[in-house]
Amino acid sequence: MERNNKKIIIVALLAAFFVIFLTILLLIFIINSSNKGSLTITSSPSDSVVFIDNKERGKTPLTIDELKNGKHTVIVKKEGLSDAKKEVDIKKGENKAVLTLSPSTVGGDVFKNKLLILNTKFEIRQSGTNSYIVALKAIYNRPSQYASYVEQLKQYKKESLEWLRANNIDPEKVQIEYVPKEAKDL
Repeated sequence: MERNNKKIIIVALLAAFFVIFLTILLLIFIINSSNKGSLTITSSPSDSVVFIDNKERGKTPLTIDELKNGKHTVIVKKEGLSDAKKEVDIKKGENKAVLTLSPSTVGGDVFKNKLLILNTKFEIRQSGTNSYIVALKAIYNRPSQYASYVEQLKQYKKESLEWLRANNIDPEKVQIEYVPKEAKDL
């Protein structure tokens, strides 16, 4: 009889230890999950490489869930364009960061991307004798906003072409590179 009591006590102690262990694991999970937020990064052009705290995380558009709370350095890179860098402070819940890349110096001619105009809607740089880079600054935060993003691109493209014409540059007679590239066909 005494032997059965010992077995019952051992089984009860093991069950209690198991319940305590699972409770501790659950508390650790709850504490860790409450110390995280999410970060969404988009860029123009899309398909740019995203680095968070110097670690490659994917390509834009990109959402990273369960990013630890605190300050992080986000860098978005695209070949042929200058890097976009932003410090973000992640808090519990959802955070958004929209980084837009702008043209960098390309080509070896005398113009070296001479800035002609910079405003909130577009940027135009002369990259050669008869060539220009037009960077449109339309932004969207969610895939559901893509239609308004395209409309914004169309409007900004129209305004940039009007600016070129007003400054005696015929868009039909020069080479224009658009950023983002999808603006070319709008």
